[in-house]
Amino acid sequence: SSTQATFMVAMPKEGEPGPNVLTKANLLAMLDLHSKMMAIAVDGDAIVKDSKDIADYSDEYGGQWTYDGHGGTRAKCSKWGAACAMQSVLAIFDYDAANMGTEAEILDRINKWDAAPREA
Repeated sequence: SSTQATFMVAMPKEGEPGPNVLTKANLLAMLDLHSKMMAIAVDGDAIVKDSKDIADYSDEYGGQWTYDGHGGTRAKCSKWGAACAMQSVLAIFDYDAANMGTEAEILDRINKWDAAPREA
C-alpha cells in the first residue's frame, strides 16, 4: 500500500471543462473505472504453481484474489476495520450510481459529508 498522496484529475469526455468537476457524468465515469479496477482478479493458484520449486505458498497466495475480496475471493487491500482502506469521493455516494442524481443532489450529498463530524 502507498503512503503517498494521490491527486486525480478528471476531464469530461466531451465538451469543455467547467468550474465543477463533480458532475454526474464525471462521477459515473469514475465509478465505471472504480468498478473495473475492483473486478480485476488474480489467480493465486497459478502463482503457487509457478513457485512450487521454491516453496509451498498455498496458504499465503493460493486462491482467487481481488482488491476488496468480493465474491468469495481473498482481499489484497489494507483494512480499516472490516472495510478496505481507500479514500474516494465515490464513497460519498456509497459507490452507487443511483445516488448520483442532479447537480443539486450531488451538492447536497457533498455538503452533508462536509458537515459530518470527524473523529479527532
